[in-house]
Amino acid sequence: MKVNCAAIPEQLIESELFGYESGAFTGASEKGKIGKFEYANNGTIFLDEIGDLPLSMQPKLLRVLQDGEITRVGGNKPIYVNVRVIAATNKNLEMMVSKNQFRSDLFYRLNVFCLEIPPLRKRKEDIPLFIDKFLKTECDKLGVPLKKMCKNVLNKLKQYSWPGNVRELANVIESLVNYSEGNEITMEDLYLVMGSKLEMTDLYPEEITRLDEILLHIEKRIIIDKINEFDGNKTKAAENLGIHRTTLYEKLRKMGIDPNEIV
Repeated sequence: MKVNCAAIPEQLIESELFGYESGAFTGASEKGKIGKFEYANNGTIFLDEIGDLPLSMQPKLLRVLQDGEITRVGGNKPIYVNVRVIAATNKNLEMMVSKNQFRSDLFYRLNVFCLEIPPLRKRKEDIPLFIDKFLKTECDKLGVPLKKMCKNVLNKLKQYSWPGNVRELANVIESLVNYSEGNEITMEDLYLVMGSKLEMTDLYPEEITRLDEILLHIEKRIIIDKINEFDGNKTKAAENLGIHRTTLYEKLRKMGIDPNEIV
């Protein structure tokens, strides 16, 4: 049984997880309703986005984990359940605990066995595998022949940092399949879908995090691109950049580039 804690409104999440009795609230079914934990009895429940679980619900979840019992909304009879709980989040729960945004007792109760999955940006070798899967899924959904992806598009997708992880990649592939008109997804399709998101990947590698290193990398790219624009003429490149030719040479040397090697 899978439950996305972030997708259920706060006022409904208790009844979704634990169920409710007849007439428990306005609009409730006369027959009542069993919750996800009862459905998952003698099985497993997967609580996705556990970091979004409201604070008001956390003591009630803790009770299930510690005592194995729930109480339906509007009821007073404890119901015992035997459920294995797996939880996932993309948030730093330890940090949330320190800020009183997540209960420490619930955190320690959940953190019995922790499996940390690195973000997509740290396992770029997986990106082509996900792309192949999502391409097939979306093409099958639309009933069209399997589309190919040109090498430049694949390289761009591998360079991107994917702050939204696999879900963002799946969304991008879905959009690419829908927007592309031919049998091959091109750079034009990619920029149509991702636009300005790709511009930052052109500026500097995502593994560079220090501001001084980022600025140095961007400056280096600008200078080299400008020299290439003027076919290796460093005097014209310097004039266009608004700096003296000797300043340009000094900058190149500080970047570990021999000015005489750039022609």
